[in-house]
Amino acid sequence: MSFLLFAALVVVHFLFLTSRLLVPDLILNYPFMGGDSLDWVSTGLFYAGNDVRYTSRPPLLPVVIAGLSALSALDLLPVLIQVLTHVTSLGLFRLLCLDYSRSLAWIVSATWLMNGNWLRLSFDVMADVPAACLLTWAVISWRRSGSARPGYALTGLFGGLSAITQQLALLLPVVVMLTLLAFRRRDLASRPLLLGAVLFVAPTGLWLLWMRRALSLAGDDLSHWGLLRFHTDSIGHYLYQYVAFVGLPATVGILLGITSFLRRMRNEPWCFFVLSLQVVTGAFFVLLYDFNSLRFLAYVFPLSAVLLAEGLSRLRRPTTALSLALLTFVWALPFPSERADHTRILLWPAPLTYLSAASTARENGSRRIDPLDLEVLKHSTATLLRDTVYRLAPRPSPNTLESRGLLPESFQDDLWCLYYYAAPETADNYRAVTLGLGNLLLKRVHYLPISALEPRPSLDLSRLGVLDGTALYRAHIAGHASSWIVAARNASEADDALRNTSRKTRDAGPELARAERIAARIGQRPTAIFATSRGLKGFHTYLPFLIDTSFFFVIEPHRAPQARRMLGGGRPLTSIDGVTLVEHELFGLKWIVVE
Repeated sequence: MSFLLFAALVVVHFLFLTSRLLVPDLILNYPFMGGDSLDWVSTGLFYAGNDVRYTSRPPLLPVVIAGLSALSALDLLPVLIQVLTHVTSLGLFRLLCLDYSRSLAWIVSATWLMNGNWLRLSFDVMADVPAACLLTWAVISWRRSGSARPGYALTGLFGGLSAITQQLALLLPVVVMLTLLAFRRRDLASRPLLLGAVLFVAPTGLWLLWMRRALSLAGDDLSHWGLLRFHTDSIGHYLYQYVAFVGLPATVGILLGITSFLRRMRNEPWCFFVLSLQVVTGAFFVLLYDFNSLRFLAYVFPLSAVLLAEGLSRLRRPTTALSLALLTFVWALPFPSERADHTRILLWPAPLTYLSAASTARENGSRRIDPLDLEVLKHSTATLLRDTVYRLAPRPSPNTLESRGLLPESFQDDLWCLYYYAAPETADNYRAVTLGLGNLLLKRVHYLPISALEPRPSLDLSRLGVLDGTALYRAHIAGHASSWIVAARNASEADDALRNTSRKTRDAGPELARAERIAARIGQRPTAIFATSRGLKGFHTYLPFLIDTSFFFVIEPHRAPQARRMLGGGRPLTSIDGVTLVEHELFGLKWIVVE
């Protein structure tokens, strides 16, 4: 009966959330699309056969996106993620029922399901929450593992699927081997364990083999591998964020659970396994991956429910255990969006009282919380009734008059898109524009400052219309059968510059021929050009139209010193028509700088 009641809660919760997550267009209307979200979508659209930017992200989520795109059902992606999270909550409930009372399992599972921070992460079109859910199913399967049961095989299967969703699950074999060596050495030669190992390795192995044979890595963004280094300056940041994520009462219960598991882990493989997986997973992000993000707590959050249940079960007085359990539930509920910055720990819900910590930006784009720089903030009780994650508000639908006729099929014969921006600060929108616009057009996008139009190239431009606030033109170059899409923010300075660009093609002369020879030598490699204060040389203005790469940058003068520091020293590759091509290595990619 308790399982049926919890299942009913899960179904009601799922139906309420998904009724608010259905939007007319995932890219234009879904309110939880960020830069990385668009990257995942772009990779999936590439798998579906579209000429958009591809990155080396693990394939499972992009494959799902590709399948939904083929079915014209991409808008259902957030619903599928919610299906996975809600089904995982049922599995977690059954796991807790193995060791604890039904009532305790019920309230802990409900706390996990309705945790506001977990809900916010699950709304994002990202792979971390799906990967964490699949890793949780691997843990659930391990709980029933043994040489005579299918637990090892299922652990390998779910772990392998998690690893091709996000690579953190590649650490799972470390914990499995430690547990087997400590408690189950006889199982090292068992067939179920061998089958589990094959099921774990096979998905990643097939993916790597397919990448080698079917895909070129020349356009991959491997920057995340450059973030691996040992460091200790994120310990305070993650300790603070963990408390903010689970809540103060839950933190107390989890500490009690850790203490209990530490006493039992010498004799009980389950306790050893849970603690080892938490330590290995947490240590990777805290000590080895040098980019701070709340979403990484998704991997340790499900097993925190096991530690919380253990801690509550060790309280001798039932009234004390019940009170702490109820507090963990209340403190986990989705409170107003002031808590969404994840620098605040809820102290009391009515009136809303937070402990707020200062945070500073880091050079790699993440932020670091200072747990020693604190202040207490209060908000009126009236804010409890607004701005929670349950009040989801999709973005307004795009103007159908502006978007009429501007469908991806309209651009299938064009090559990539060139987006010109005017104000230097808009260069910070690189990912959002190139991926968002590229996913709408199903084209790669070169992101260029307006100086890349100086001197004016010989273009024949015809205005097509406006799509999501972006003015679109079709461009032709004299002597070329191909066409390109040229774009700028509607009614902006860059748009005015495009309007003033010559509409009648003239002979581009030797500058175009020179650019063609340079582009042929560069091929598909990532390319950067350093602009001067007077713009580009004549042939440079044609290179964005000719170099077939996903990564093409024109570096403005005020950004040049930082860019050159990042690139470091390079080696001259070749010289063509007096132009030197210099090769640099950055984030695992071979870049070409046109000097």
